[in-house]
Amino acid sequence: MGWVGIVLRDAVVSDIDWILVELKQFAEFYASSHSLFSDDDGYNRTVLKQLIEGHYFIVSENDGIVSGFIAGMISKHLFNPKISTITELFWWVKPEYRRSGAGGLLLQEFTEFGKQFTWVIMTLENDSPVKPASIVKMGYKFKEQSFIKENI
Repeated sequence: MGWVGIVLRDAVVSDIDWILVELKQFAEFYASSHSLFSDDDGYNRTVLKQLIEGHYFIVSENDGIVSGFIAGMISKHLFNPKISTITELFWWVKPEYRRSGAGGLLLQEFTEFGKQFTWVIMTLENDSPVKPASIVKMGYKFKEQSFIKENI
């Protein structure tokens, strides 16, 4: 699965070091007064291992270099167990690979995998370079907005 020079594959535990570096970049991009990630490296590694082994986590490689990832949590809906969901947790492509097609391929694969669930829930960070119209074009519909109020 991929375009010329781009391959998608399941994330593996040995990817965690690289993923942590990139997630820290994402946390800086997210720009919150509270870090998105614990300063407990062991905790972060445990959570990533659980996502890789028990949920959905793929990475992209551009000419053999890991360039991005998308991860989702698989669960039943909290109030209706007949609704199965996959909820995107993070979708990230290193800045130098953005326009390579890696991000689009990751999202396409996530969406394709999501066909086995009742709902595929995709989020888009407010300052994302991705235009919401490109998500809508893939069959998603704008359903709700989320807000954050930071308390110290």
